[in-house]
Amino acid sequence: MKDFLDRMKKNNCTYVDLNESESELYRGAGWAIAHVSEGEINSLTYLNEFEYESEEEEAQAAVKAALKEGNAYFGMCSSYQFCEPELIRSDNPTLAARIMRLSVEDDDQ
Repeated sequence: MKDFLDRMKKNNCTYVDLNESESELYRGAGWAIAHVSEGEINSLTYLNEFEYESEEEEAQAAVKAALKEGNAYFGMCSSYQFCEPELIRSDNPTLAARIMRLSVEDDDQ
């Protein structure tokens, strides 16, 4: 089985084509956290699915879960691809803040 990082392709942006099992997790375009094990995405947490007026708390919980798991990426789901994947790490608080901000903005659209 390929490592998740080995599956990344680069054209105009870095992306991963979703395989058949990952495609079942796809619920349309949007910002998401992809939890990865054994080289495959096993769950997608979409920011636009957080409960209205609880977005920041849910985003914070999602980031904590991603850090605990240790192999989770933030990116954009689009056209059965996971685009611009960025590993969620404890030494990158800017990404956590971006996720929280986008979770609130996503709800306004």
